[in-house]
Amino acid sequence: MKHAISILLLMLLCLPAFAEASYFLEQKADCFNVDLGSDKYIHHTDNASWISGGSGNAPTDYNRYHDDQIICVVGVEGSESETTLNFEFTGQDWYYILNGTDTRYKRPFGVDLVVRGNVGGTHTTISDVQHLGRQSSSQGGISASVTLPKTDGTVTYNGKAITSAWLDVVLVMDPFVNPDTGLITQNGSDITDKKNENYGFIIGTQDIYTSSFIVKVQDTSQSYLFNLNGYYQRRDPDVSNNGYSSIISVFPNANATSFDIKTLKADNSSKSVETVIGGYNFTTNSKVVSNKPTVDVAKAYFFVSSSPDGNVEGKEFTLKYVSPISGVTVANLNQYNSVTYEVGLSGKSGTEIWFDGKAKYGTLNLQKNAIKAVTTVEKASKQNKYTIRVFDEGNILLRISGDVENLSAGRYRSDIYFHVVTDW
Repeated sequence: MKHAISILLLMLLCLPAFAEASYFLEQKADCFNVDLGSDKYIHHTDNASWISGGSGNAPTDYNRYHDDQIICVVGVEGSESETTLNFEFTGQDWYYILNGTDTRYKRPFGVDLVVRGNVGGTHTTISDVQHLGRQSSSQGGISASVTLPKTDGTVTYNGKAITSAWLDVVLVMDPFVNPDTGLITQNGSDITDKKNENYGFIIGTQDIYTSSFIVKVQDTSQSYLFNLNGYYQRRDPDVSNNGYSSIISVFPNANATSFDIKTLKADNSSKSVETVIGGYNFTTNSKVVSNKPTVDVAKAYFFVSSSPDGNVEGKEFTLKYVSPISGVTVANLNQYNSVTYEVGLSGKSGTEIWFDGKAKYGTLNLQKNAIKAVTTVEKASKQNKYTIRVFDEGNILLRISGDVENLSAGRYRSDIYFHVVTDW
């Protein structure tokens, strides 16, 4: 059975470009597919530092954290003023909720907020860590603010200039879990499903626990919503389960909101000029199998179009002039207020495919004209068992295909719809 998912990527572009603060973000894999029974997501000391490479070494490495403990990164460079980031948890209490609605089964968590910067070419923690959520010391509030310093080189830390600064949001899940079973504890006792007391209520990999938070850049329109998704690995790999859950995340970068359109139009003697406007992540949860698969047992394909429905052919991708007075996009298009463009996807496989906006599922040759995700086979914790999952990550590219010579200066806008077709 085919299943299709569509994601809207909204672009608001400017012509021409001018020097200003540039915001950036990175959504880590643990933001949208995390094993909630892991013991590596520990709380950290007030002066914890990031360590390149490796992985979390819970439950004792409180002074250091690693990439695989970070949910996301939000930062700024080239800013002539301080930047305030407001972190707002969207729920009432710090829990992952089963399937988003069943509050009987909850997984407590917290976050450590770590402000870091590029100081003289070295990444450095530049303020004390803030602890929020259900951590070992206290629950904390549901919101916090952090201030990033100026990043135009005029501010120094330990005598060296700060050229960029960012907030690391580090996941914390060390309290309230029995280390022997990985199950949530309540008053010291494991919570179990009465239908299956051997494995607890959280054995199904198709059960997804969700939460979310927002990071806002004060005094700007920049606002980033992060959906948290997690699951529990099945404790008994012999139990059959054919269910898959998948999470897709599309995140624009600074180029998706501001760049000089004319610089992306090549002249007659040049190759096409392109820029990265964002990235995407797609993953399924792990499925335990008895024998190592020899062929792709699960597939996913990606393509983009100008239509919100991947089954309907859209029009050419077109950037359209936005009125500075009304904020409305022009309806009557001409050479002065619109220009066509193309969008490329570059996946983990190394394949790069370009789209003009008119692609649709049904007439599209997925094998040749869409990006194919990667099926991975990994060794399970039990001998002679394996896990499989489908994942992909890559860049979203843009290049100008139409005539730019007569374009009026100003803001231009367009919508890109990201479609996923799964084959399981």
